[in-house]
Amino acid sequence: VPYDRGTASEYAGCARAPSKLRELSDPNNTGLMIRGMHDFAQGRTVLQPTDVSDIGDLPYRANQDDQAYMEFVAHSVRLVLEANKQPLLLGGDHLITLAALRGVARVHQRIQLIQFDAHHDCGMLGADERATHSNFIRQVASEQLATQIIQVGVRGFTYEGFSLPDCVRFATPANVYSMLDPTVPIYLTVDTDAFDPSIAPGVSYPEPEGLGPDALYGLLDQLRAEQRRIVAAD
Repeated sequence: VPYDRGTASEYAGCARAPSKLRELSDPNNTGLMIRGMHDFAQGRTVLQPTDVSDIGDLPYRANQDDQAYMEFVAHSVRLVLEANKQPLLLGGDHLITLAALRGVARVHQRIQLIQFDAHHDCGMLGADERATHSNFIRQVASEQLATQIIQVGVRGFTYEGFSLPDCVRFATPANVYSMLDPTVPIYLTVDTDAFDPSIAPGVSYPEPEGLGPDALYGLLDQLRAEQRRIVAAD
């Protein structure tokens, strides 16, 4: 999802992430689609060869209205879900999660959101303002797109005082799994600034004392072991 108009122009650049990911991958290496991906240290197959398909970018065009683009993303996510697939979106700034959740809501009436992030993204949203990467969670809550929002890794400060939506809960990597509702499917969103700058330095708003990758891997292992359903992720 090569879109970064949800952030300030001086911090833009993450729209280039999808093309950069492809650039960093060997264009001649089709091994993932042929042989899959395996973890020999733990003796397991991570991905079967038929598990993953790259269906390309959802391009933003210069003459396109931002709300029209958000609807384009939402509709695309809906189409993937209706084909009984699980969409994995790679951004792009964090506003793309709002669009994706709107698409998910058209197929799954109830989901819970796990958010790995350095920031709560619950800034105030004025009546005439559009959502951004820094306040999209407040919009998610307003549209009731998730039964609960569990935030992991939040440590950034805010310049304004306000109350958080009732559905927002803070968790540590150790207790996030226990806070999940076992009856409700999961949407997982990962902002790379959740991780410590020593691991992920190329983010727009780095915060010290961040998470290590084991925080995410550990949760994914728990979800896999319990066969919990992740309907989509970004």
